[in-house]
Amino acid sequence: MNWKDFLAHGFFGCPNDYVVFLPRLVHILKLAQEGQVEQVGTIPLRAAGKAIAWRAEMTRLQFRLVHAFQKEHYKDAAGIKDQLRRIQEPTPLP
Repeated sequence: MNWKDFLAHGFFGCPNDYVVFLPRLVHILKLAQEGQVEQVGTIPLRAAGKAIAWRAEMTRLQFRLVHAFQKEHYKDAAGIKDQLRRIQEPTPLP
């Protein structure tokens, strides 16, 4: 594959093409991503609050689980583990 083939078809033929054409790809990526070569994702504002709250709850429960095991409160630890499983499961879409 050559550069003209890539421009005509819009995709490469094999993984090695990415290595061969890397210098040209970097230039294209910088043009397409406002000077950035690496993609940096963001959380949509409407989901950010939920994501932060979910992560905080996960961290809090994980801390409580470790603490319960250290204190040998295995019954409490089992309940906390169940809570962790429930919030880790994906919620069905409406």
